[in-house]
Amino acid sequence: MNSNKTKISILYDFMKIAAFISVAYLTTFYSYMLFHSLVEVFYVLVALIIFVIVWNSRKFIDNNFYIFLGIAFLFIGFINLMHLFTFKGVFLFDSGSLDLSSQLWLSAQYMTSFSFLAALFFVKRPIRPYLTFIIFLIISLLLLFLIFSHRFPATFDQFAEPTDFKIFSELFIFIISAISLGLLLKNKNNFDNRVKGLLSFSIIAGIGSEIGIIVWNEFDLVGHFLKVFSFSFLYLGIVETIIVRPFRILFKNLKDSEVALRDSEERYRTLVELSPNAIFLHADNKIVYANHASLQLFGASSESEIVGRNIVEFFPPSQSPKIAERIKNLKSGSLKQSVIETKIKNLKGKTIPVEASGALINFGGGIAIQSVLRDITQQKANEKKFRAYTAEIEKIAEDLKKFKLAVENASDAIYITSPSLEVIYANAAAEKITGYKRNEILGETPMLWRDPAISDNEVDGFIRKFKKELENKNQLHYEVANRSKQGRKYISSLSISQVKDDENQTIFFVLIERDITKEKEIDLAKTEFVSLASHQLRTPLASIGLSAELLLRGVSGVVDASSKRYLDEILSSTVRMKDLIESLLNISRIELGTFVVKFEMIDFNKEISEIIKEFDLKIKARQIKLRKKIDKTLPMVKFDRNILEIITENLLTNAIRYTQVGGKINIEVKKGEQEILLIVADNGHGIPRDQQDRIFEKMFRADNAREFSFEGDGLGLYMVKSVVTKIGGKIWVESELNKGSTFFVSFPLREKNAVYCIEK
Repeated sequence: MNSNKTKISILYDFMKIAAFISVAYLTTFYSYMLFHSLVEVFYVLVALIIFVIVWNSRKFIDNNFYIFLGIAFLFIGFINLMHLFTFKGVFLFDSGSLDLSSQLWLSAQYMTSFSFLAALFFVKRPIRPYLTFIIFLIISLLLLFLIFSHRFPATFDQFAEPTDFKIFSELFIFIISAISLGLLLKNKNNFDNRVKGLLSFSIIAGIGSEIGIIVWNEFDLVGHFLKVFSFSFLYLGIVETIIVRPFRILFKNLKDSEVALRDSEERYRTLVELSPNAIFLHADNKIVYANHASLQLFGASSESEIVGRNIVEFFPPSQSPKIAERIKNLKSGSLKQSVIETKIKNLKGKTIPVEASGALINFGGGIAIQSVLRDITQQKANEKKFRAYTAEIEKIAEDLKKFKLAVENASDAIYITSPSLEVIYANAAAEKITGYKRNEILGETPMLWRDPAISDNEVDGFIRKFKKELENKNQLHYEVANRSKQGRKYISSLSISQVKDDENQTIFFVLIERDITKEKEIDLAKTEFVSLASHQLRTPLASIGLSAELLLRGVSGVVDASSKRYLDEILSSTVRMKDLIESLLNISRIELGTFVVKFEMIDFNKEISEIIKEFDLKIKARQIKLRKKIDKTLPMVKFDRNILEIITENLLTNAIRYTQVGGKINIEVKKGEQEILLIVADNGHGIPRDQQDRIFEKMFRADNAREFSFEGDGLGLYMVKSVVTKIGGKIWVESELNKGSTFFVSFPLREKNAVYCIEK
């Protein structure tokens, strides 16, 4: 639609110019010189008007194209005026010189084409009008000097024929004008559509004018007509931009501003009404307007309940003087603090903490105060929580600081590793134990200080083992052989824990290593001493037992009842002492590595049955019901008879000892695909849940075990665990307090019907 209006408008302008040319053309019938003079005067007047309009509007024009072109046309018009004064009959210059008139005309055309081209480079560039004026003045004076001093190239020869310079110049001006048209279309976004059309037609008419002048004679008239069109379109384009359009835009902007103002007021009212903050106006301390949030804050159901009331009434008595003083300072312009925290008391008597601010506004022809109150009840509660959180965080930070100091100064080496076991933290003790500097440890795995005698396959197996075991446990304990950087071999007690994220994924491991080499050496010395002492005690103990037995048989004469009781006690104690010494010797042999394993083909069914038979008297004495279930298809297996006895006797002894009179014991032996499983279950006192992980430790007895029996030394299960481990088996327990315990022993079949020891 706008494009069609632009075309119609330009067509209308074209018709007006055509009407002027038609009138001018009629003068040619009277005198061609009169026509020529009229159009030249027209060029000069248009150029002068363009300059006057541009120069006086230069401060308001945002497109410097017009300023550059307006200044240029003052001097183009002046040179055209000089050209007019060379006509015959004017008598100002030598009227007989055709060359002079042509040189001035050509100079004006050069300036016109180059000015158009140069002006397009100042569309968005800054321009200095006075400097531009001076440059054009210098150029114009230089051209006039060259022309009137006969230094300007000739345009006609002695035969009144155009020179090569004139022909080349007309062609060059034509090319420059075409380039200007192209650049104008390229910069079309910087011009109004109508103005762009007018300027384009001006350049096109100028190009046509050059063609008409070049052809001369019959087309000379056409050339002048086209130049009139060129100047007219240029004039209309500049007038449209600088005078007509600004007024049209001004009135349009006024109308748009009025609409925008109404829209702005409506938006402001909507924003005020929808604001979560209480916004109200008060003049002379009387409330004249309140939004919906104000009604809620003041506890009112309608605006009429608060409009007209004194604003000071809504503040507690202690705050009223302060608020009155603040309103006074706001009116006088001396208010220093724009936002304050205070309290209000609404119509329901509720005191509410608020954040208050105010500003002077025009209202109803006078001055009012717009106040904004924001309910900060929740903010205060959040601040209180934040202070509590801050205090808690500070306490945590202090605790972390203490924890860090404790970890850093711990005597045990503490490491934190990634899931791939790369060390990301090591404390000072790690340097002392391993001999490596902390920067040497970080980024490495704990394998850095392992004993070289341990193969990579064993290491990989150990890693897989502890990761699998950690699936069911929070912490694992191992004893490992290591070697420091300096080559010292040592034994470590290693504790491994894992830390998981919310998705139950391991994020790092915590390793605690303690050098127990000294403890191991002391323990070894104790074991050797116990072994030696136990061995030395066997002979005198055997003599005591044999003597007591002979005395009981009456070898030295009849034994009275009192003496018999003492001899029975001696013999019983001797047997218990013999069993203890045997246990101590077995344990010391295991720990010293001298325990001899003798494999031979045995019948599990027969061997276990014979072991159980040895306990018949004890079972009957306690009236225990024994149920035996042994797989009849058990094959002959290569196994150590002594180890089987140690395991079975200790488990059955404990079951009898900790099962109440009249209780039940079940013994079951069955064969699996890769194992033989021995199960000893009772319905005795059971083991406390928190002590079940420790019952296989040396010298450990559960708390309730001490209550029910004074017998027991805490060595039996330790010895069973040791020998089971020695043959590569497994032992575990399931127990419930006051309901009994079930012990499971798994003997792995390494080859067909053979159980082998995995340790040499």
